[in-house]
Amino acid sequence: MKAFDFLPKKATGMALGLMLAVLFCAPAYAAGGHWHAQHWVSTDFWRIMNFLVLLAALVYLFKKVGTPALNKRITDIEQDLKNLEAKKEAAARDLLAMEKRLVGLEEEARRVVDDYVRQGEAARDKILAEAAHAADRLQEQAQRHMAHELKQAQDRLKEQMLAKAVALGEKLIKDNINEADQQRLVDEYLDKVVAQ
Repeated sequence: MKAFDFLPKKATGMALGLMLAVLFCAPAYAAGGHWHAQHWVSTDFWRIMNFLVLLAALVYLFKKVGTPALNKRITDIEQDLKNLEAKKEAAARDLLAMEKRLVGLEEEARRVVDDYVRQGEAARDKILAEAAHAADRLQEQAQRHMAHELKQAQDRLKEQMLAKAVALGEKLIKDNINEADQQRLVDEYLDKVVAQ
């Protein structure tokens, strides 16, 4: 919209037409025989004419200087409004993109949490499997160790029983064998040694 579009296009021509109409009507009015009219023509006519000339000059100057400035200002305001509208649309697009990104980030966060939960469960299962395997190995080692210890204990017990049996046998032999039996045993042993 241009400044002063509400004014007619030929405002200067209309102002000149009005001045000419007053110029030609004033003498006719003065010719009516009224001295006041004559006096009016002489003083008020020039005042009106000065006003109309000043008005025409102001309208002309305003159209030449003011209208382009106002038109430029109006154009600048319209451009600013267009720029603001474009910025508003860009901000709306950015907001929509941010909202989509936020939804995407929420989904990404859920996916990351689910991944961490799965990884944690897998790590837990792996640790439990390793612990079960280690427990089996320890149990196996414990059983082997117990079997070894049991065998050693049995061997020691056999040795002890053998030693006690030998000691008991010696005691029985000492208690039940006299000198004649001893001599007879020695002779039998020597006969066996010589016979070989």
